[in-house]
Parts: sequence; C-alpha cells; structure tokens
Amino acid sequence: MAVPEVRSVKHVPGLLAWARHGTQLVCTAGRRILTCDLAGGDRRDIMLLPGNRRLGALSFTNQVARFLRRGVRSCFSLDGGRLLLFSDDQSYYWPARESDLVSLGRVEHGHGPLIQGCCQDGEGTCFYGDYWGNSGREAVRVWRWKPGRQGWEEYYRFPPGAVRHIHAVQFDRFSGRVWVATGDRDEESMIGFLTETGRGTDLSVVAAGRQATRAVSLMFTATDVVWGSDAGRDTDESCNFVFRWSRAGRLLEKKAPVGGPVYYSTVDEQGRMYLATAVEGSCSEPDRMVRLWMSENGDEWRVLMSWKKNRYPLSLGYGVLWFPQGGARENTVCVSGQGVVGGPGTWILEV
Repeated sequence: MAVPEVRSVKHVPGLLAWARHGTQLVCTAGRRILTCDLAGGDRRDIMLLPGNRRLGALSFTNQVARFLRRGVRSCFSLDGGRLLLFSDDQSYYWPARESDLVSLGRVEHGHGPLIQGCCQDGEGTCFYGDYWGNSGREAVRVWRWKPGRQGWEEYYRFPPGAVRHIHAVQFDRFSGRVWVATGDRDEESMIGFLTETGRGTDLSVVAAGRQATRAVSLMFTATDVVWGSDAGRDTDESCNFVFRWSRAGRLLEKKAPVGGPVYYSTVDEQGRMYLATAVEGSCSEPDRMVRLWMSENGDEWRVLMSWKKNRYPLSLGYGVLWFPQGGARENTVCVSGQGVVGGPGTWILEV
C-alpha cells in the first residue's frame, strides 16, 4: 500500500506546540504559554508560568530551558480549552482563564511525566505516571486528579523493584481504559491497562518481559494496540520494530523495522499512524537522523521526513520529535522537535 508524500512543509521556529485547537496551536517558549496559527502568526500570550527568577530572560527560550532541565516538561490539553501543565517540578491546572492558574502541587519524583505520560479519561479525570532516573528502583506510581479537588492522589503503585519508571499513561477511547507502558530492563518493560475495582486498582498486563514490550507511547485502533519499541542506548539491540497487539486474539506480532528507538506516536482521523524515532546514541541508530514514519495500515511503514541531530552533544539533549494533541487531522500532521536542526520548533506537514 502506497504512503502519501509530503506535499508541503511550514516551519515555525522557536515555538514548541503541544495541542491544536482548530487552526490554532497551543505553544510554549520557555515559561511563556501562547497560541499561534498554523503558519506561526497571530501570536497571543496566554500566561507566564512561575519560575526561577534568577534565570531572568533566559527562561523565555526553549533551548536554555532544556539545557538547564527547567521550563515546561509537558502540557496536556483538556476538554474545553483547559490545560494541565508540568513545569519546574510543579504541576498546574489552567481552566481557560489566566487569573485562575491553580497549583496542583510539586511532582513527587523528577520533573514531571513524559509527553505521552499524562491523559484525561472519558469522565474528565486526569492521570500521570512517575518518570525519573530511579536508580534505587523505588516504588513507582500512577497519580490521579479530578477537577475540583485539591491535588493528586495515588491511583496505582508498582512495588519497589518492579519497574524503573513509567513512559506512557494514555486513554484508550475504544475500551474506555487507561493504559500504561513502563521500562527499562527486560523484566521492567510491560504494557497493560488499569481497571478500578471495589478493592482498588488492578493492572492487566498484555505484553511484558523483553525490549519488544518497552514502549514510550501507544497507538489505539478499534482492533489493535500498536507501538514502536524503545530499545535504547542501554541495550545492544541493533534495531527497533513496530509491534501490533490484537485485542481479539491477544497476539503480539512484529510488523516492521524502524531503526532507532521510538518515542512518540499518534493516529489521525483517517486512521493513519505516525511515529518518530529518536537520536540518543544507541546501537540501533543507523545515523544521526531523527525520522518521521507513517503507515496507512499498521503493517507497512515509510519515512515521511528526516531531521538531522543538531551540533550539541547528547548530554545536552537527545534529538526528539513529538506530536501535539489533535495535530494530525485534515490532511496535516504537526510535529514539534528539540535537539534537531531547525529546533526548537514546530513543523506543519501537509500529507
């Protein structure tokens, strides 16, 4: 099956997009939250997040914020234009009015969840997963927050030694469940979904125990759950692959090689799937190129576009792309990237 070509590309330098609302993108530049149109124009400030005053004007740039591990870690768009933000080890809720920025408290570990490590379920409840180095293999938690409540509460706990951290916490609209993906060692890598019971919260594991089940993000369809593996620089894996787990047959299939570790992914309104491989210095990377892959059926994958890793060393940030929420629709896909030539920035591709 042929995959469409990229017909046009618009580049919006300096801004990182997190969500698309119609023709508007919700973006960040350091601690600034703003909107712009798909061409990067009509920029309007929403708010300035609290931050380290000593950084002064430096906190307004994405590049410096990334080098210092400061600034916005992730920004999740809730229904009604509301935002859930993680920045400088803190979590915030913005109910679409600037004066009502609400602190939800300090993040328990690290700087906040990964980009697809936070979600909202069909009833409006929000969840995120712990992500930090966790060399001591402490307990790792999924947290829950219901709008109107004071802050986060523990929803599910992995006992000490079970996993290193949580990569993904995503809502599956087809099953109505919240799914999680963890890493990093073989025995720590698993994918499953959470179910609330009268006794608490249960975890149902669908795949586990090898690098094939180490995923940073998941793609949901009515019949399958699809992901790209994230065997990174801490392994000797020579290639990463796309995997498909069948809901009906509960079978895991290896579908296509994609080279480097897969971080983020999305599905558009036509059911077309997109994922991006990263540059982090692993054995599986054929070169220093970050690649955007696309598939119309989940079986056959093709590179749509590539970005070269920038000149900075990996210690100052990997080459990474991600997909703003709602950014893959109407024959366009939005991609934001850091650690690549032209980044920090956002690209709008017509496909």
